[in-house]
Amino acid sequence: MGGVFEGYIFALIKIKKVDKLCYLKRILILLRINLKTQNEINMKKLILSLAVVTIATMTANAQVGFGAKAGANFATLSGSDAKDIDGKAMQVGANFGVIVQIPVSGMFSVNPELVFSMQGVKFTGGSDKLNYLNIPVMAHFGFNGGFFVEGGPQVGFMMSAKQKDASGTTDIKEFLSTTDFSLGLGAGFKSASGFGGNARVNIGLSSIDKGDPKAKINNMVIQAGVFYMFGGNKGKE
Repeated sequence: MGGVFEGYIFALIKIKKVDKLCYLKRILILLRINLKTQNEINMKKLILSLAVVTIATMTANAQVGFGAKAGANFATLSGSDAKDIDGKAMQVGANFGVIVQIPVSGMFSVNPELVFSMQGVKFTGGSDKLNYLNIPVMAHFGFNGGFFVEGGPQVGFMMSAKQKDASGTTDIKEFLSTTDFSLGLGAGFKSASGFGGNARVNIGLSSIDKGDPKAKINNMVIQAGVFYMFGGNKGKE
């Protein structure tokens, strides 16, 4: 901006008095725009710096733990329109993924996960197999003795959707929403060695239908599995 202002000042020396007011107005506008832009940049830098410092402080002060998990899914579809599915029954699948445990205070931690989950539903003469990459973020409350309860939101990204029946296999992903939102609620036990087991139900909050209007059909998944935590205070609940 320095070169621009110097150019205007130089021009002011040469031009008539009548036009000097116009140039002065332009300089003021440029100054105002520059200050506004600079303030926005400084604010963004401040917010970014605060976020980095906060994350760094949490990581430095907390003994972050990591883990792996695997288990079985018992999946179906819920919602008022799901009752129209003929012979609806649970689809058995698997889930596996990784866990990060971020201690917050005492026996409370925040546990983000990344989980591949085989879901869907069975119906008369066939089944829908829906595979998701789920990201639950669980609020984890531990108790003395290793028991814990947890709950939190989950976002899922559909990886594939196949319908199998007597006529063969059909790709049905184009008819379904590729993003799914649900609420996870669960409980479990973790030993001092880091091994543990848990059960969780994921209650679908959004319709998986892509139509307009959307049918009221949501995912519903019951999970049971085992996990192993390492690093951090893995044996502390």
